[in-house]
Amino acid sequence: MTPSPRVTVSLVIYNGEKFLPSCLAALSAQTEHNLEIIALDNASTDRSVDILKKDPRITLIKSAINLGFAAGHNTILRKAKTPLCLILNQDIILEPEYIARLIKALENTPNAASATGCLLRAQWGDKGLTKWEKSSIIDSCGIRIGIWGEPSDYLQGFPVQKAPNNKQNVWGASGAAALYKRECLEKVAYKGKGATEYFDEQFFMYKEDVDLAFRLKKAGYDAILEGSARAYHFRTRAKDSPRSNTLVNVWSYRNQWFIYYKYGILRYILFRPLFLVREVAKLGYMLLFERSTLAAWKEIVRYAKKAKKRQY
Repeated sequence: MTPSPRVTVSLVIYNGEKFLPSCLAALSAQTEHNLEIIALDNASTDRSVDILKKDPRITLIKSAINLGFAAGHNTILRKAKTPLCLILNQDIILEPEYIARLIKALENTPNAASATGCLLRAQWGDKGLTKWEKSSIIDSCGIRIGIWGEPSDYLQGFPVQKAPNNKQNVWGASGAAALYKRECLEKVAYKGKGATEYFDEQFFMYKEDVDLAFRLKKAGYDAILEGSARAYHFRTRAKDSPRSNTLVNVWSYRNQWFIYYKYGILRYILFRPLFLVREVAKLGYMLLFERSTLAAWKEIVRYAKKAKKRQY
């Protein structure tokens, strides 16, 4: 009798044709076999759906529109029933023991809600998009929060020799390849009149993992880094067109201000001169070189009250 899966791999896809073969092969090679894989395709225009259909392990959900990262994963998480959920980017390649080591780390840390491994940079080799290579540069060892409340990837850009090889607490788990306890997600989810939201769908994409980490911390949970679990990340951004690049900048800038509003950070940093200097400098840069990003302010103002209501 086949045992029930204990981990749902949540995979949101958007034009991932060049990454999916490597990503799915790495999932097949996992030493933890008790997995279910649910993939949601966000209206891809390449061969992503064809690749996903050929894999019998995958339950495929096709969206007629691009729902974004947050709503895409929420759709999968509402369908999943397993006690653990792995949020996985399409451009991540896991080492064979990645999931098993995160499971063990969570099982041995009762107060932890999330776990991440050490993500290193991946890159394409000399033969183009047919062969990828490992790098010796750290991409992320979890999320850290700076003195002004700005999130960044812990140890990003450092050589792999700086990466921890043991288990330790971090501020939050990066949503690129994070394992969450389902019971903890349920406790911090938004369960209003609409469908349950584990990731805040106001964010659409970018920094929604930071927002979830804030809620989990406020609920009293820890996040852990299992340094012995390794994966490789291409760190791609939507650059298919000038419009998509503009949207990335708007979402990233807007969502940072959503976090300032939601968690009361703004009232602590607004009167600090260095913060004001930095933000004025950003606005000056936008006025001179990146006026399209100023469109974020319309949404920041419009959703400020709504963001405050969504504090956990």
